Amino acid sequence: MNKKIDQIKWGIVLTYATLFLNVLISVLYTPVMLRLLGPAEHGLYSTVTSAISWINLLSLGLNSSYIRFYSRYKKEGKEEKIAGLNGMFLSIFCVLGTVALLCGLYMANHLPLLFADGLTAAEYEKAHVLAVIVAIELAINFPATIFNSIIRAREKFITVRLVHLFQCITSPLVTLPLLFMGYGSVAMVAVTTGVNVIAYAFYVIYCFAKLKAKFRFGRMDRGLIKEIAAYSGLIAVNSLISQINNSLDKVLLARYVNTVCVSVYTIGFSLYCYYSSFSSAIVSNLTPRIHKIVEEHATNKPMLRAALTAQFVKFGRLQIYIQMLMLTGILFFGQSFIAFWAGAGYENAYYVALLLCAAFTVPLCQGLGVEIQRAQNKHKFRTLFSAGMTVVNVVLTVILCQKYGEIGAAIGTAIAVVAVDVLVMNIYYHKKLNIDIIAFWRNIAKIVPGLLPPVFVGAVIHRFVRMDALWKLGLCILLYTAVYGLSVWFLSMNREEKQTLLGRLLKKHG
Repeated sequence: MNKKIDQIKWGIVLTYATLFLNVLISVLYTPVMLRLLGPAEHGLYSTVTSAISWINLLSLGLNSSYIRFYSRYKKEGKEEKIAGLNGMFLSIFCVLGTVALLCGLYMANHLPLLFADGLTAAEYEKAHVLAVIVAIELAINFPATIFNSIIRAREKFITVRLVHLFQCITSPLVTLPLLFMGYGSVAMVAVTTGVNVIAYAFYVIYCFAKLKAKFRFGRMDRGLIKEIAAYSGLIAVNSLISQINNSLDKVLLARYVNTVCVSVYTIGFSLYCYYSSFSSAIVSNLTPRIHKIVEEHATNKPMLRAALTAQFVKFGRLQIYIQMLMLTGILFFGQSFIAFWAGAGYENAYYVALLLCAAFTVPLCQGLGVEIQRAQNKHKFRTLFSAGMTVVNVVLTVILCQKYGEIGAAIGTAIAVVAVDVLVMNIYYHKKLNIDIIAFWRNIAKIVPGLLPPVFVGAVIHRFVRMDALWKLGLCILLYTAVYGLSVWFLSMNREEKQTLLGRLLKKHG
């Protein structure tokens, strides 16, 4: 048990280490990349990769399904059924990988169906090459997914995070020299594909050599397939909705405006991705734990509600500490940061980032709720309601992006997210999902006093300090972070959070 707990803790530590490194590399790498590619080619690269990534929807939510059924069979001690589960999922993913390759190649040869007159003839030629490479990588990714799922189901989070760390470091280090040599966006996609394939190969070797994973192939259990299909179908629809909300903006901007506008949106969206990654890093490490809690307390509703609420509150507070530092940091320093980072012409990226980060703040701090829904097989409501709001999102984005460009696209997405993931889902969590949402918000409200002093300091810095040099910006961010940390420590953190943090620091330096 202790080993599993250590895996979770170190998995979280390595996740944040990877994210910090990824941000650092991106801060250094992105400005160079933008200047070498130019706004038009960068926008083209972002649009094509976003469009082709829609093929990932063919995974049909099977990733979460594997962990759910693995947890069930593991609890029952049915190793033979786990072997059959492994074989069945590998077979399914191999078929899906073949379908993904065919779909990707079809899209690569029919790009005008997506972008109409939004791209030039030269852009269409390069987009075709990019799309083919991305399609090949996605096709390989499908069968590799089952090996990643096996590692995560067995809670070997350290291994997964170390592989991610390798991917984070290697891709930009190999890509940058090729960009200087003039190979452009094609080199970026080719290198990313090569690095990912190496990671996939490691997952396969690790599963067989270290975990001794067994695969049994044969006649599939029709009852199990029906159960998986019923469970995964809603996750697949939910993934489609998420993909639309996260990716369609770029496609619509390319179609109705231009690729330069896509490039500006992508910079703002990149800041949101960092925001999202840091706040949701814990959730991926806790997926098996949530499924175990639901399995153990399935027949005792009061205990289930208490256990789920405790997890929801504990990690919601932890996420809010991180989110508020980043969100207020973007508010006060985002404009200056983007000016140094991306350069002239990307001013609107600040408003895109602010709109997206603010809109997703509540859903991200409640990110554990998505896994709780899936663990209890109660994700149908959110899926159906979100589907309706996605239609509204698309309509709003089409209208607003033609008038307000990238900012209009961000507004359309923000409205849909707030309506569904903030207003509707909080009611659902409380009424149907065995989570005391009132207790959650009562605990979150206790954090507010610690946010007031840093917000005041940030407003003063923003108003009176001219951050016209990089060293000034860096110094102001460090000062703000120090004020935030001290204020949150004395005015927001509870005793358990302080003891946990002090315990880890003392253990690290002891």
